[in-house]
Amino acid sequence: MKKLLLTLTLILSVCMGAFSDNHTVNAGLYYYEPSELTIEIGDTVTWINDGGMHDVNAGINSQTGESFNNPESFQSAIINGIGDEIYTYVFNTAGTYNYDCSVGNHAANGMVGQINVELPSIMDIVADSEAHAILESAINAAELNETLDTGGPFTLFAPSDDAFAALPEGTVDTLLNDIPELTEILLHHVVNGTAMSTDLNDGDVIETLNGTNVTVTIDGMTYMIDMATVTSANIEASNGVVHVVDMVLLPPPSIMDIVANSEAHTILEAAINAAELNETLDTGGPFTLFAPSDDAFAALPEGTVEYLLADLPQLTEVLLHHVLAGTTMAEDLNDGDVLTTLNNDNLTVSVDGITYMIDMATVTSANIEASNGVVHVIDIVLIPETNDQTVMSIIENSPIHTTLETAIITAGLAETLSGEGTFTVFAPSDDVFAALPDGALDLILANTEILTNLLLGHVHVGELYSADLTDGLNVTMMNEGDLSVSNDGMTIMIDDATIFQEDLEATNGVVHMIDNILSSTAIDPDTLTVMTIIEASPEHNILEAAINAAGLAETLSGEGPFTVFAPTDDAFDALPAGTVEGLLADIPALTEILLHHVVGATALSTDLNDGDVLTTLNTTELTVSVDGDTYMIDMATVTAANLEADNGVVHVINMVLIPADPSSINEFNTTDIYMYSLNLLGEKVDRNTKGEVIIDIYTNGKTAKRLNLNK
Repeated sequence: MKKLLLTLTLILSVCMGAFSDNHTVNAGLYYYEPSELTIEIGDTVTWINDGGMHDVNAGINSQTGESFNNPESFQSAIINGIGDEIYTYVFNTAGTYNYDCSVGNHAANGMVGQINVELPSIMDIVADSEAHAILESAINAAELNETLDTGGPFTLFAPSDDAFAALPEGTVDTLLNDIPELTEILLHHVVNGTAMSTDLNDGDVIETLNGTNVTVTIDGMTYMIDMATVTSANIEASNGVVHVVDMVLLPPPSIMDIVANSEAHTILEAAINAAELNETLDTGGPFTLFAPSDDAFAALPEGTVEYLLADLPQLTEVLLHHVLAGTTMAEDLNDGDVLTTLNNDNLTVSVDGITYMIDMATVTSANIEASNGVVHVIDIVLIPETNDQTVMSIIENSPIHTTLETAIITAGLAETLSGEGTFTVFAPSDDVFAALPDGALDLILANTEILTNLLLGHVHVGELYSADLTDGLNVTMMNEGDLSVSNDGMTIMIDDATIFQEDLEATNGVVHMIDNILSSTAIDPDTLTVMTIIEASPEHNILEAAINAAGLAETLSGEGPFTVFAPTDDAFDALPAGTVEGLLADIPALTEILLHHVVGATALSTDLNDGDVLTTLNTTELTVSVDGDTYMIDMATVTAANLEADNGVVHVINMVLIPADPSSINEFNTTDIYMYSLNLLGEKVDRNTKGEVIIDIYTNGKTAKRLNLNK
């Protein structure tokens, strides 16, 4: 402690020198001139001899023999040289100093003097310091100079010019043009009362005139105020004390400031502003905000953010679900804690070592302190609980389940899921449906049987909360499909779908949000045929008409099994103009084309391998190409696979498959001699005519009917 006090005294002495003035007193025959002098603490006085023998005696009164009782005593030697320095003294203690000349009867003849040492005000100390020009300008601009000159007592933590220069470029100019903000920052450097360094303890939290707090850290001889180091301590003033610091102390931002200043929270900022909660989070509180990042919002299904911004009541509910009353630091949280949010919902805390989770969200950055609370950054948007809603109401009110809602209403299941009973609904988000192959959703919605089976494959009768979904559990769905649960303690999966939001409790069950369609929704093999699938599809009208025209509908509705590669209407439209009409007018040729799209077996995509050759019902061949997730049949790409039926499977393709040209030399004897070609009207045409059914005539009477697309 003695070493510390000595160090602080030395610092003080050096610092006072930086603020001090020099004064001169002349000594001559029976006089000191000036005889009375008022100076400030730290100033230096030098006595100069104008002639004669003189000294400076501030110890014992030469006339009374008693002590002057000065704050400090000093006595010089006797000097007789004209112009010589008699004595120099630095006054570091405030008070009144009386002195005289102890030589002969000089004192009795009036050679006495007095020096009054006053402490400068806090404002004087700042104004007189060459290292605090910016602080002085700031105090004057904020009109706090009079307060710091005559008010108090105060403790000022005074940032040096170097401290201001270390701020980002332009900051000082910005502050000088924003007086309210500047005033707040300056008041954040001022404490009521006189706090000497010896009054400070490690860990002290001191309230400033701005109503904000600064924290004291002491490490040996080093004193810190927040992140600033005290470089000169205990500069006493008439109205308090000044401690020089090497960093500008910035008041903690409000919760709203933290969000607004974060490059990773632009969506949250926009949402708070839209819901008009910005003022509350700026000046109200204290609050604890769990702040989802932009990535967290981006992970929501497409369109969700826009939907919420257009529905302010629901947006407000979602935002308030992220806010607690009071300041809850990470160290205040315990595993299993249930926190009540400002919308009277609950959040559950999970703590695993140094990992904190709020419901399903991980805290990625904790304890960002604010002037009105604290912010914890999280990686998932928290979904409010559902209170008194049914499972159907939860889906209806969810911004990311509009497709599921439409499907349930279309299938006539809304009343069931709104009624009595207990249901566990595994709810695929809109993104899941959007990821289906082109046309697949329309096909599903157009066929009530398919749709109902799909939806019932996502509903279990009874309540299964996340705690019930143990690893390996078998779950029977309402369409009698069975699914298995995988649970590794952190992630819960049902079949191939991950639950990303669990336990949305309803009056008649519970909803879990999932990221995939469940496999138990495969088409019920007791209700559908490959022909039914084609008939139900809104993008296979031409194929349906062709099958009916060729009389193959009954076949494709029969026992099978069949694998149908089903060209879409767009695939037929891509044929040369008039081709479809020509085929519909030539049923044998049409039949050959259609049978070229059908294999007499059930071939799921998982059964197909790159290079496989499939024999069609037309005895022609199709070649399979597999490249990753892309399947091709000859030159056609499979755009929707594995639409299963009771008698086989349908794969949607984007091109009409054409059998090998029967006029190929491999199909005829070498004795066959070509004569000419006719169209279906009996007119002679060029054998290379494209886009029409052509009949080739040979000398032996043989004919070959073909559709020429390749020449």
